Amino acid sequence: MKNILVIYYSQTGQSQKMVEEFVQAQTNVNIHKLRIDVEPKYMFPWKIKQFFRLFPLCVRGVTPKIKVPWEQVQGIEFDKVVIAYQVWFLSPSLPAQALLKTPELQVIVRGKTVLGLVSARNMWVSAVDRFNQQLKKMGSQKVINFVLCDQSPTWATFVTTPRWLLTGKREPFWIFPKAGIADEDYLLVRKLKLTESLNDTALESEALKWSHKQLPVAYVAEKIGINYFKLMAAFIQTVAPKENLFKDFLLLLFRLGLVLLIVLMLPISAIIVMLMAKKVALTVDRRVNDLIKV
Repeated sequence: MKNILVIYYSQTGQSQKMVEEFVQAQTNVNIHKLRIDVEPKYMFPWKIKQFFRLFPLCVRGVTPKIKVPWEQVQGIEFDKVVIAYQVWFLSPSLPAQALLKTPELQVIVRGKTVLGLVSARNMWVSAVDRFNQQLKKMGSQKVINFVLCDQSPTWATFVTTPRWLLTGKREPFWIFPKAGIADEDYLLVRKLKLTESLNDTALESEALKWSHKQLPVAYVAEKIGINYFKLMAAFIQTVAPKENLFKDFLLLLFRLGLVLLIVLMLPISAIIVMLMAKKVALTVDRRVNDLIKV
């Protein structure tokens, strides 16, 4: 039987749930699962200071130490690789970025098809594009992505997601829905059934059909947001590379600027989409489809 390597990091449990549903759907293949551990571990829920201290590191690719039990799969030749990761600050999560730097993975993915199982709030294009490019540089033959998002309104997720990350509370409250990926949406991962021949065409077709796409408003907002993130991350990390009170002050200014950006960005994005609805929709569809299969 074919050997499939599944590597994942999970903090809130969303990536782990995607992996569980994927594994459950497979037959006639050997699944080998490896979980990434960060040293020291990231605590959940987050403290606000620790959470935002990761912002410039995530955007700039300054990765933590990770531990992957490679010894468990030593000597096995894999036919496909599955990597489950998250989007942090419009970038691949730091554990995922650290994984890409491991020499073991660089050997394993060379010439192979990699399936990305991506969990996000609702803006994932920049992160997946960055992850895809790195995998292609490492010699991956093909990258296919399957994305699950929080399908709640964008305005609501700006409240529910931080609340969940900083307090651990994700249940509905007041006018706001439950935070995170809906329980029923995890079942979509079961559509990604690997055939015995591991045909990429069938896998691409299912990923394109069932993966969550990105709304035009979120796409335009992300294009604005990623430029602000890159600018601020470069400035903060250059001026204050070490963790100290000055860096925390700069991160406070970043947060204040982010709130102002969100207040301005959503209506501006909505206006752009309304004025250029057809063009934006075509651009988003083409961009999303290109990122799902590379």
